[in-house]
Amino acid sequence: MKFRYYDLIILAVLGLSSCTLLGGGGVPTSWPTLDDFHTPIAATPTLVEVAQDTATPEKTEELLPVPTQTIPPSSTPTSIPTPTPHYVLQPGTPQGTANFAQPELSCYWMGVGGQVFGPDGAPVAGLFVEAGGTLAGGEITQLAITGNTPVFGPGGYLIVLADIPIASDGTLWLQLYDSAGEPQSNKIYLTTYSECERNLLLVNFSESVTISDVQVRLPIIIK
Repeated sequence: MKFRYYDLIILAVLGLSSCTLLGGGGVPTSWPTLDDFHTPIAATPTLVEVAQDTATPEKTEELLPVPTQTIPPSSTPTSIPTPTPHYVLQPGTPQGTANFAQPELSCYWMGVGGQVFGPDGAPVAGLFVEAGGTLAGGEITQLAITGNTPVFGPGGYLIVLADIPIASDGTLWLQLYDSAGEPQSNKIYLTTYSECERNLLLVNFSESVTISDVQVRLPIIIK
């Protein structure tokens, strides 16, 4: 059988009264109140529903491959044009003669020299003359500047090749360059001689013009 809340209070009051009467009989000085019989009831916790933040994952964009352009190879190779030489051999040269450039050496010497002329026949100074190739199995690399050898006249140059006359055929060459190192003529292949009467090879250059306009200029040899 279940008791209600107020039934418990009534029973408690009756119990106290009987105890007081049995103990000495008298009227109790104070009566119990409802608070004396109040049993605190634990508060039922309120469940607070916490909303979970379910973040929606961001949509990632799929990167598409970038197309690469393929350049087809050229079917025809690019040709580099060959520049037209500014200077050519002057008619009448090369010419072999006795050494008058360094007469004190007489036949114990061999070299090549001459002059360079412009289109109007004026001597040209400041060009480089290179001698290259082989002579008697040895390498030849010599350089001269036009205008530095007055024995040949204005625009003259001289290159020493050996200390004795040596015969050769097409193993030596001459070529003109400007101050920037750009070729100003084709390679001129030479023939040298073993005779003392032809141990100096005269080679003149003139600027590229028609042959009829070129005046042949050779040093005057006085014997």
